[in-house]
Amino acid sequence: MLSSEKLRKLEELAGKLAKGKLLRASQLPAGPIEPSPPPAVVRLEEAIPGQVAERTVGKYYHVRKDLTRVWSEAAPIVRFYQKTFTNPTRTPAPESDLAALLRADPDAITYLDIETCGFAGNVIFLVGWCWFDGQNELVVEQALARDYAEEPAILSAAAERLAQTQVLVTFNGKSFDLPSLRDRFVIHRLCVPPVPVHLDVLHQARAQWKKSLPNCQLKTLETYLCGRTRHGDIPGQDIPQVYHDFVKNTDARKLKLILHHNFLDLVTLAEVTARLLAGHTPDF
Repeated sequence: MLSSEKLRKLEELAGKLAKGKLLRASQLPAGPIEPSPPPAVVRLEEAIPGQVAERTVGKYYHVRKDLTRVWSEAAPIVRFYQKTFTNPTRTPAPESDLAALLRADPDAITYLDIETCGFAGNVIFLVGWCWFDGQNELVVEQALARDYAEEPAILSAAAERLAQTQVLVTFNGKSFDLPSLRDRFVIHRLCVPPVPVHLDVLHQARAQWKKSLPNCQLKTLETYLCGRTRHGDIPGQDIPQVYHDFVKNTDARKLKLILHHNFLDLVTLAEVTARLLAGHTPDF
């Protein structure tokens, strides 16, 4: 005969079965439960078209984009850039850094931007540069280290471009980009090519609009001078972790966002420089 306690427990089980809180044996799936498959890894070549390049110090991944071929709205930007540098309507003071742009060969002006694994002194994993081909195109090139060991190769590629440069244009490059490059060149025992003129657009912007713009960040200049606003851009503080994750799992889906961010920075830097040279003022 069942005790009163066992009867109570049987009644509780019967109640749960009636309410559907327990599965009967016939309702259980047959065989072991298979874990969900991990998401497929998107390879670098699939996410970011490019090719493997080789230097004497190693290999890296090289990406080249002709602006008007990859961006349908780029033609007016390129035409404005070409007109500003070939037929300037405004002549800066001869001693100014802006005047050096007009003295240089158009294809020897380099717009440069780097991406690192953190603050100054950390590994550089991406060097991007933009230049005008002297005819009718702005070209963006990017040297990507697929892992930390490929840093010397991308530095070597950047050095080759800098050796052809008469005027280097950066944004905050006097405080960050160029010192970072020099530090990493020294670490890898690479020669640092001299740069005749270095124009830091951040300094130009602060001198002219520090009191009239909300701030002098590149995205702010992009909005007020170029008339466009970015959407879906990766936050700068997220960039190092995304790269570390790529090195670990080789999934390039998020890495693509970094190269796009770098691409936009370079194009905006070139356009803002042209507008500075042309004497344009922000649309307040």
